[in-house]
Amino acid sequence: MFSINETLSKEDITVTFTPDPNVTKYTYKVYKNNDLVSSISISLNKSVDIVLDSTGRYIINVETFDGVNTSQYKSDEYIVDKDAPEIRVIKDTLSMRTKDKLNVSAGVKAKDSIDGDVTSSITSNISELNLKTTGKKKLIYTVSDKAGNTSSKEVTINVIADNTYFILIIQFIIIMFLLMIINKTNKYLHSILLEKRFAKYAIEEEESRSISLFDVIKYFYVNLVKSLGIVLNKSAFLKKYAKHYDKYSLIFPNGFTSIDIVGLKILSAIAFLMIGVTAKVIQYKTFSFYGVLLPLLLGFFTIDVIYIFKYKIYRDRIENDLLQAVIIMNNAFKSGRSIVQAIELVSTELPGIIGNQFKTMRYEISKGLSVEVVFDRFAKRINVEEANYLTASLTILNKTGGNIIKVFTAIESSLFMKKKLRLELNSLTSSSKVIMWVLFLVPILYIILISILNPAYFEPFINTSVGIVLAFTAAIFYIIYIIIVRKILKVRM
Repeated sequence: MFSINETLSKEDITVTFTPDPNVTKYTYKVYKNNDLVSSISISLNKSVDIVLDSTGRYIINVETFDGVNTSQYKSDEYIVDKDAPEIRVIKDTLSMRTKDKLNVSAGVKAKDSIDGDVTSSITSNISELNLKTTGKKKLIYTVSDKAGNTSSKEVTINVIADNTYFILIIQFIIIMFLLMIINKTNKYLHSILLEKRFAKYAIEEEESRSISLFDVIKYFYVNLVKSLGIVLNKSAFLKKYAKHYDKYSLIFPNGFTSIDIVGLKILSAIAFLMIGVTAKVIQYKTFSFYGVLLPLLLGFFTIDVIYIFKYKIYRDRIENDLLQAVIIMNNAFKSGRSIVQAIELVSTELPGIIGNQFKTMRYEISKGLSVEVVFDRFAKRINVEEANYLTASLTILNKTGGNIIKVFTAIESSLFMKKKLRLELNSLTSSSKVIMWVLFLVPILYIILISILNPAYFEPFINTSVGIVLAFTAAIFYIIYIIIVRKILKVRM
């Protein structure tokens, strides 16, 4: 009959079947997990060793024949378990404060191919860890199945300092600051209300010497930016960096210079950081390195985005107004007026940036500068290709002579056709630009949506070194993709 061996083992199990003396032949069948895996017939009366060598549940059925009768034999269940259990955790990295209590069993499960759920058998080294000190700790989960197979899973616990009192202090300061702003605003609105109420009883209304709250804020803001610009101007590196913004000089706020724009970028970064800090404090969360870095970068480069769009609008308006200026000058020349008179006519008839620039040109001519110098200075100030074309044409006409009406008619026609061609190109490439913006915004909107629905979804990209590398690589490829698409769609005229 069947030899009595262990019925559960993590090694191979050898089962020996010994037939009765009168058996002449027999057949044994091996079933693994209720599936037939082998069937062998033996024509002699001898013992056979059946080796069970892979993970599973086995039953052996034997049919014997003694020349007359047939008998059936069935073994006990033999279990071979060579696979270690699998431990699953929600996160490989956990963050906690020194005062928090950690529930080590939350979200931790273990499953074995034979024993099934073995979560209750999980043990950990939590008692050996000192979670009252900051730093990274290694939490190790261990589990064993009934066969003796053992597996472990390592989780990193990042213990950070308890900033509860610090957060409470910041919350108190923010609340007091907001209350102060509300109080000042309320007093200002109340004073306006009283002024309107008693104004009808005044015998003679005196000229108000007070300034509005908006003007006070604007004055403080301008002085702060200018003061910071004075400090930054002492740095040679920042002065060199500020030259990148010289092309935006005509759209700067009154009195601002390139170095002031750098100061404005720094203030914007600080403002975004304060907003981020306030949001973290309100949520009662601590600050991470990336939680400080991202608002700083976003605030610093927001000013660049604003000026890029403002400069694009400025250039489009300059090009349109310059065409109008050329038309006015050409009509002036046709009526027999001189260049100086044509400049004066544009300065009075055309509003906006070009009108102001022609007023500046008229003033420069009145101070003795030549027409060539005035137009050269004008071209350098507005820095557009059409202005350089106009300046070069006038310079050649003054030096060599020629029919100015014919030249300006050609310039007018050229600028008009260029504008018409640009509008046609914009119309032809509009669908491609829409596709580009959709492809540009969809991933960002997707990230925002997933972050709202599941805030912990993208945490591995921030809390793990591999995730940070992958996120940085994805950002680089995304930026390269946007640059390539923009280069493909951009049409130069």
